[in-house]
Amino acid sequence: MRGLSLLCVAAQVLLPAIAPAATTRSATMNASMTIPATCTMSMPTTLDFGTATATTSGAISAMTVNFAITTICTNGTKFDAYFTSPNLSGGTWYMKSGSNQIPYGVYWMNNCGGGGVRTSADGPFNTSDGTQITRWNPSICVSAQTAPAPGNYSDTITTAVNY
Repeated sequence: MRGLSLLCVAAQVLLPAIAPAATTRSATMNASMTIPATCTMSMPTTLDFGTATATTSGAISAMTVNFAITTICTNGTKFDAYFTSPNLSGGTWYMKSGSNQIPYGVYWMNNCGGGGVRTSADGPFNTSDGTQITRWNPSICVSAQTAPAPGNYSDTITTAVNY
């Protein structure tokens, strides 16, 4: 009997256990993400010409403010950028103080008198080729004025990026 018990124990140790075949089930899932075309802009919120000093004849000299605009878009997003203003009339920009107004120009690339005054009617002042980060340096220029009325002159300039 003892031999039979040893034989059973040996069989259990030496013979591999017979297990039922494993069953595999699988399913698929999709991973997705949307990256929209988008742009953000960084630019000053105030452009201050300071205080104009009049000559003895009451005239003021030409004044310029240069500034930078940086546009960051998703890679490959093409855009056009425009300036506009509620005080833009007939292609001329105006800063107003009550009923008084002083004409000024918005120029491309720190170039008063060159590169042309830009309005939204002129088309974009900057067009991106899809470069992710674009920086440009426009200028706002007030030409010399012969006898401007005293006052606090201002205008609201809107920069729009269409993409």
